[in-house]
Amino acid sequence: MFPRRSPLRASLVCLAVVFFILLSIGNTSPAPPGSPSGQGGRATPAYVPGELLIKFKDESGPSERANARAQVNAQRLRQFRSGAEHWKLAGGETTESAIARLQNNPDVIYAEYNYRV
Repeated sequence: MFPRRSPLRASLVCLAVVFFILLSIGNTSPAPPGSPSGQGGRATPAYVPGELLIKFKDESGPSERANARAQVNAQRLRQFRSGAEHWKLAGGETTESAIARLQNNPDVIYAEYNYRV
């Protein structure tokens, strides 16, 4: 005969299977910038348009940072404890072009999209 299995063990196995199914459903990576998100065929960017995150080298001073903001017509919304800054573009500049211009700035460590989380 077959050994008798406990109901608790069967419940735990079922629970584990359900957990892994739910985990695989929710484990989708964000779409790259400008790609469709699957919402009715409309393209929804995976980042906030007109916003970016930027980090300067420690030795760059307030005037270098202000010049970089003026270069892309941006305003600082927030500064994080890490030293990175959250900027909003005022207009006339796309997020893509602002990032490209800032990446060429010798005072900038990184400039990137403000991805939706």
